[in-house]
Amino acid sequence: MSCASLFGSCFGWPVDEIAPQYRYVSERNTIDYAPICQSANGTATAGLRLERFVEAFGANGSFASICHDDFRPALQRIGQRLGGMVGP
Repeated sequence: MSCASLFGSCFGWPVDEIAPQYRYVSERNTIDYAPICQSANGTATAGLRLERFVEAFGANGSFASICHDDFRPALQRIGQRLGGMVGP
């Protein structure tokens, strides 16, 4: 019997592929990690470590940007993958 892992997450990530993955701002002699996306859910900085963690799961890893207004497509992808793993 084999056991497969599935991981799905929503975190800060650019909604469009053109946007940078991360950026910094300098204010009052400090450098800070700046938000990379904004939506009705608020603003978010890039989840670079989370993205790497999800990538480690290969085809069984799935993530979406928290800056999407609608999470239904992301949850549907996760549900389809989970359904494929457990069967009918």
